Amino acid sequence: MLGLLTSWRVADWAHVAAMIVMALVNLTLLVLSEMKLLVFAWSWLVIVGTVGTIVLALSRFAGPHLCGSLDVATIASLGRLSEALGFSAA
Repeated sequence: MLGLLTSWRVADWAHVAAMIVMALVNLTLLVLSEMKLLVFAWSWLVIVGTVGTIVLALSRFAGPHLCGSLDVATIASLGRLSEALGFSAA
């Protein structure tokens, strides 16, 4: 869809990274919706995922400051948050 809507050439890694990030965002939104912490129709996930993927893939021109850095401390804090919410990796 990105190739149909724009004439910009975007690297494949930007597409893949954007799809992975938006899949995780959509999963989070779906879980929050199912837990009744966030109320919205699941069909909005399609729109959020499409728009988010296009924006993230095109934003590679904006530099690395868009999403911030993902370091060990950030990953550890995300792990603690998921455990506090009752999710387990084991």
